[in-house]
Amino acid sequence: PPHLPPDEPLSRDSEPDAEQGTRVRQVFGGRWEEERSRLSSLYQRTSGGKPPQGFVYQVLPCLVKTGDSMLQEQFAIQLVRTFQDIFDVSGLRLQLHAYSVVATAPEAGLVQLVTNSASIDALKRRNPCAPTLSDLFLALYGPSNSRHHKRATRNFCQSASAWAIVCYLLQIKDRHNGNILLHAEGHLVHIDFGFLLSNSPGGNMNFEAAPFKLTSEHVQLMGGSGSAVFSRFRELVVKGFLAARKHAEKILALTQLTYNGAGRDMPCFGAGPEALEALRARFQLHLTRWQCVKFVNDMINRSLDHWTTTCYDKYQRCWLGIM
Repeated sequence: PPHLPPDEPLSRDSEPDAEQGTRVRQVFGGRWEEERSRLSSLYQRTSGGKPPQGFVYQVLPCLVKTGDSMLQEQFAIQLVRTFQDIFDVSGLRLQLHAYSVVATAPEAGLVQLVTNSASIDALKRRNPCAPTLSDLFLALYGPSNSRHHKRATRNFCQSASAWAIVCYLLQIKDRHNGNILLHAEGHLVHIDFGFLLSNSPGGNMNFEAAPFKLTSEHVQLMGGSGSAVFSRFRELVVKGFLAARKHAEKILALTQLTYNGAGRDMPCFGAGPEALEALRARFQLHLTRWQCVKFVNDMINRSLDHWTTTCYDKYQRCWLGIM
């Protein structure tokens, strides 16, 4: 899938045992690579022919989606990819996942499935004996001192820090555990960008007031607020924000161009030019570098277990059953 760095091969002595490998497969399903190979082979056997010269057949998992602003979803993915490019150019190990979206109509289109992953909500439902992310990681990746667990935790840290920056700058809302996936290698993956920039659930009541979603469950998985992994999380958020700020005009130009074109009909631009002005303000371009470092650290502190995040998760659980 695009923008998900290839998984580093585990050394022989760090591979999970057969039982653990089976458990991971049961939770996340069979590896997509294996299913793709099977489907490709089946198609070649049944089609009775080869593709035209210069073409190749490729199997892609996707769903057909209607009833949502697919132009907005496609625009959001463009922004996510731009942020990933910025992080890559800056030499930062920040990991986003930009799945493909093709809008075939204003409210219909194709969405690429994020393979080898499941929502945190689904994972908790499948594993009632593992109610927290820490419990899930222990069940999936083995003891916390194992290399497999450490690698998954590292991937979680690098992806969580990347999404923290993007969710704050783009004001991505509706961040319940049905819209946040966990990849089989430990990466966090956000999906469903129906609410960003200036629109939010509940008729734009903007209830999710935290800069981004950061719960004690996330921090506990990273070893607690005083751990080396959480310190690394802070460091990556700061460095990623500084990198994004350095390239702010690229993000602002893409947003302005979209607004001037089809964007006027997108819900995320409901506030009009104010949405663009607010986006520029969130980059904190008037601050010095050191003032910006303090701003980001304060933002992390404000986000941790923000009462609106806690209440929104409780609401989703009570009314929609999302765990």
